[in-house]
Amino acid sequence: MFHYIGLIWNPLDAGQRVVATRLIQALTIPNTHWNRALETNGLTVFTLPNTTPAIREYVLPPNRGIVLGRLFPMKMDTWAPGWEPRIDERYATQLTTTSGRKLMDDFWGTYVAFLRTSDGKAGCVMRDCSGKIPCYRTRYSGVDILFSDISDLGQLELPAFTINYGYLAAFVYESQLQIRECALNEVSEILAGECFERTLDSAHQFSIWNPREICFRRTLEDYDQAMLELRNTTQQCVDAWASVYGSVLHRLSGGFDSAVVLGSLARVPVSPAVVCMNLFTDGTPDDERRYARLAAKRSGFSLLEERRRTIDCVIDSRLMSIPKAPKPTVQGFFRMLDIAQTNSLAKQVGADAVWTGQGGDHIFLQVHNFLAAVDYLTAHGVGFGLSSAIADAARLSNLSYIAVLRSSLRLSRTRAPWKPPYEELRERVKFINRDALPDNVTEYIAHPWEADMEGLPTGKKFHARFIADVLNRHRPIPRVEYAYEHHPLLSQPLIELSLQIPTYLLLRGGRQRALARETFRDRVPEEICRREDKGDAAGHIREALRRSESFLCDILLNGLLVQERVVRTGSLEPYFRQGQPFRNEETFPLLASIAAELWARNWCETSLRVAA
Repeated sequence: MFHYIGLIWNPLDAGQRVVATRLIQALTIPNTHWNRALETNGLTVFTLPNTTPAIREYVLPPNRGIVLGRLFPMKMDTWAPGWEPRIDERYATQLTTTSGRKLMDDFWGTYVAFLRTSDGKAGCVMRDCSGKIPCYRTRYSGVDILFSDISDLGQLELPAFTINYGYLAAFVYESQLQIRECALNEVSEILAGECFERTLDSAHQFSIWNPREICFRRTLEDYDQAMLELRNTTQQCVDAWASVYGSVLHRLSGGFDSAVVLGSLARVPVSPAVVCMNLFTDGTPDDERRYARLAAKRSGFSLLEERRRTIDCVIDSRLMSIPKAPKPTVQGFFRMLDIAQTNSLAKQVGADAVWTGQGGDHIFLQVHNFLAAVDYLTAHGVGFGLSSAIADAARLSNLSYIAVLRSSLRLSRTRAPWKPPYEELRERVKFINRDALPDNVTEYIAHPWEADMEGLPTGKKFHARFIADVLNRHRPIPRVEYAYEHHPLLSQPLIELSLQIPTYLLLRGGRQRALARETFRDRVPEEICRREDKGDAAGHIREALRRSESFLCDILLNGLLVQERVVRTGSLEPYFRQGQPFRNEETFPLLASIAAELWARNWCETSLRVAA
């Protein structure tokens, strides 16, 4: 992970100048290894030596700011291996006067940008829409501190951070929670595609990139053109990312998305050394070695197959050492179970990064609902093509034609809100203490984009919310991962293109990811393109829970979440002490409870102070 600390303050405020000076001095004492990458009036940025080949530091002349990350041109046909952006003083001024909007319009990649106006009266930090580089904020005596790794703040000697149990309760309620608020009261997150702007007397955080604007730019209704653009854009994104890595370990699950990435990697003009890996568990539905072998053979890359170790199917005290973070994640603690094997393989092949197919479900659209028919009715009304749209939606949702037609007519005419079935199931989870949830929990857990989706058809609103989940899901594990994960499908041009293709084209034929299946038949084995199922990690999860009952019983039933009345002991005891099986709708709240408990204990053990 790339490590940085940025300080923004009012240069006209004497008190803030004193505090900023002290913080700067703390980062410049001998043997701290921090490099002062940018220093302007009211804005200073420090970075640690970079070990990630994909990351660069672009200083904007004349000291107007700095972009930390990797930039590629939005005009994809102007890119070639070795391409570098040309940013002169005039262009840098345009970036600062638009709060970075021009940067997001002209470039894509992965970055966090710090910008400052020439008079020093306004500054901002913006995060690109891929969300690869973390960006969090805390404020100390008027100085805003922006950072990627909370452990880096240790030498600043800030006051103790305190746990936000309302956030943890909401996280247990909705494990995919992606909001600005964090599990620490004093910390907030700059979400993917957002900007935090600071003037002399105010501060404001807002979305600088949002799906509504992208959708309104154009709608790509031509099926053949959509296929062509999807194929070309995916390839161009993979081409660009492949050019910045020397060696890649590709996590080849055997599913469609990772096979698309691998098939595209086989066609890049400048290829890194690529080795695939597949972690499997014997006798479970997530053993997809057969499909992984087909994809590796088609691409011509070697495949390493690794059986998950028995100890990696146990949730135990090892997870108490997860590096501190402002937020808990379910994905984070499960990644910790496999991290030793992944690191070993990455070291073995000398990988610069571990690539995945993450994001394919969200971009290519893996859904089980009927909303594509609603979108078709909204766009075209009752007429030619409606029967096919209804048939496709019925197959996807497993509902009758009549049920789909009635519901689609109602939603397209009234524009009434639609609630996914899992939101109703969430209300049936008994061990969550409803009194611990924030007031108006539905609004609390909503991503900021949801307040700005007016005019979008129902299915595209769902698509945008689905994408919001994955853009903010990636949480690096600093100082633990040998090579950090990279998700090439989560690239701005591809995200934007998917939003501009109507849902009924993405799902034509009544198959999940239908358009993508047709688009990539030339690079994905036919057996994988035809698959209707996905690798099911549920067996691996159930096995881990079964093997870990003693440990989980101890930490949950006698834990901080029970003490703070986030979860109810009486409702958990039957599952751990009486062997009662969990219902499907309770699996993710349970996993979120475990992740939140481990996270909270990790903080409390160090008196809630950031570790040096």
